[in-house]
Amino acid sequence: MDRRGSFLSVFVLTFAITAVVAFAQEDEDLGSGEQGKGLIPFTEEQEKQFRKEHKKIEKINLNEVGWERVNKERKKRGYYELDSEFKMPKGKDIEASFIEESLSGSATQTPQSAGSAEAMGVLPAYVDNSKTVWFPPIRSQGSLNSCVSFAATYTQLSYMVAFQKGLTINTSDNTNKYSPKWTYNMVNGGSNSGTYFSDNYNLLKLHGAALWSEFPYDSDYLGWCLNPLAWRTALSVRANPVQYVYNVSTSTGLDQLKQLLTNGYILVFGTYINSWQYTILKDDPMTADDDAFVGKSAAYWMNGTNGAHAMVIVGYNDALWVDVNNNNVLDAGEKGALRIANSWGTGWGDAGFTWLAYDGLKSISGVNGGPSTGRVKAIMSDMGYQITVKDNYSPKLIAEFTVSHLKRDQLRMSLGVSDLAATIPSTTWYPFALSLKGGPYAFNGTPSTVDGTFVLDFTDIAPLSSSTMRYYVGMYDNVLGDSAELKSYKLVDLVNNREVYSNTVPQTADASQLIYALTDYSYFDGNYAPTAVIAVNPVSGIVPLAVVFDASASSDSDGSISSFAWDFGDTTQASGANVSHTYSKEGSYTAKLTVTDNLGATAQATVDITVSADPNILAAPSGLSSKLSGSVCTLQWTDNSANEEGFYIEQGAKIKGGGVVYKRLAQVTANTLQYSFSIGKGSSYYRVQAFNTQAPYSSGNPQLSAYSNEIQVRVR
Repeated sequence: MDRRGSFLSVFVLTFAITAVVAFAQEDEDLGSGEQGKGLIPFTEEQEKQFRKEHKKIEKINLNEVGWERVNKERKKRGYYELDSEFKMPKGKDIEASFIEESLSGSATQTPQSAGSAEAMGVLPAYVDNSKTVWFPPIRSQGSLNSCVSFAATYTQLSYMVAFQKGLTINTSDNTNKYSPKWTYNMVNGGSNSGTYFSDNYNLLKLHGAALWSEFPYDSDYLGWCLNPLAWRTALSVRANPVQYVYNVSTSTGLDQLKQLLTNGYILVFGTYINSWQYTILKDDPMTADDDAFVGKSAAYWMNGTNGAHAMVIVGYNDALWVDVNNNNVLDAGEKGALRIANSWGTGWGDAGFTWLAYDGLKSISGVNGGPSTGRVKAIMSDMGYQITVKDNYSPKLIAEFTVSHLKRDQLRMSLGVSDLAATIPSTTWYPFALSLKGGPYAFNGTPSTVDGTFVLDFTDIAPLSSSTMRYYVGMYDNVLGDSAELKSYKLVDLVNNREVYSNTVPQTADASQLIYALTDYSYFDGNYAPTAVIAVNPVSGIVPLAVVFDASASSDSDGSISSFAWDFGDTTQASGANVSHTYSKEGSYTAKLTVTDNLGATAQATVDITVSADPNILAAPSGLSSKLSGSVCTLQWTDNSANEEGFYIEQGAKIKGGGVVYKRLAQVTANTLQYSFSIGKGSSYYRVQAFNTQAPYSSGNPQLSAYSNEIQVRVR
């Protein structure tokens, strides 16, 4: 597959770094030796596709970390402290949604509530998440072109697991940090030419990552992890889908970025590192908040597109003075910079870090006299990437299998589920790994066939009922000659501590052949499904019919119900235990309630609703048509009303100006469906209307339906 042609091919890195191990250096050294480059930027189409498929961060509410930091700042400024009601759990504080917008336009922002706006209205002047116990020490990617994997797996994933679980990882211990080798070697296509952001995040989403201690990082960029225990434990840190903050070059986007950093998050981004231009931070005499940083280097603009690279934003400081126009005068727009962490070891920059001026994010400097020739926004695509890990995730049902193949890029594995009557899956799940990737090598990166034992997660497609189901491992080979062999397969129930071995192995596949190994198993995750109960009033009536739906009698024997979802059968939905809905059209509807318990099990109940036409309202006739037989014209129509007294037939003639003037031609009795009359030459128009002058209608003031369709009759 041409990875460069894929819309998921976000960034490719081609680094040539001279040392695997970082070296210590007292002074800052931002440009010693040729450093990594090769990140492939989004094309306009790739950016549109990425943004279409991933959620854009719209609003950030305070979590416990942000709440403490904001209250500290508010106290410092003499403001009252915020109540704990402003505090949300980590990972639940970010509101994001799928959104489509013009690449050149500004993002539409979700309005903040008054409380949320107040909470985020006073941010700390300085945040540095690299100073926390959650941040892993700076390390070097060495000679490998693995900066995306380093940024996303080693730095960001390690940090987020520690951040969400409250771990201390700012030591040399490798049992609490995640290996970029795990990610890089599985997504680099079998060459040391870099990887894509999207590929790295997709791997983390579906497979998690192995610990550095389980799969140590080294100069080998071809071998995959062949330790099944590492594959199993990796699943516990599966990431949620990556989200992005957009338009970081604008004041709104920068505010969102700072809010995320205040809440303790760190964000990955792309840039052209070799085009960064540096200056020295100067002293603002009006504040002491910048004193510790005066004389440090800071990138203040980017003058081209040389050396695409991935790094991590770990903090910000509003007090720093970056003299953008170098006039030794503190001008508007010169205060503030982001703290950046690199993966080139502690010998680069300020012990592996540097600063990036806020003004450098802009395509046009906001400072009078700021640099402009060849200027490019310093953050590629104007986006920063943010992830969380699944809360307290533990796989429930997994497949462990051993497979052999000479060329792993010809092999695709899959998982599936069906009932016992089937022999192929009715539901299929595809991994990101083991999916026609990795180049023409064996699993260990050599040209010699080896066995590989892997673990994939069935949890996403595991049934919630305890009925016996058929569980499949699929194996597909796409090229004739190098066959794949599935040697063993066992289904592992981690909830009930049971293992079931398949008796349909070994099997082989070759030349576009897809085979399945299977085993039957009754899986119960220990959570009994809830019971859905609907009470409705009324269940029938005339249109418009207002109905009250009550699900409060629903229950869960071993937990609690967390959500109530309603589908009213007329394309509208609602949520909540008690809801009301008005049916605006007559007909028969089936309303459905879905209740979900606190562990994700669901149950459904339905109720039929009958909505009748108002017997006091006349329905218009329809389907008016005509037949000519000589000079006799017969009009025919459909009677849609059950209570008409009769029908008026009207004849019309076109007048100057294009309108049609009608007059009554005839009147017929109820249930009459046609009317015949003599017609002369020419063109005329016809329509039909139902009427009723009887009780409950007032005599002489008939109730009238709408008109039928209008037809034209021509006699030559």
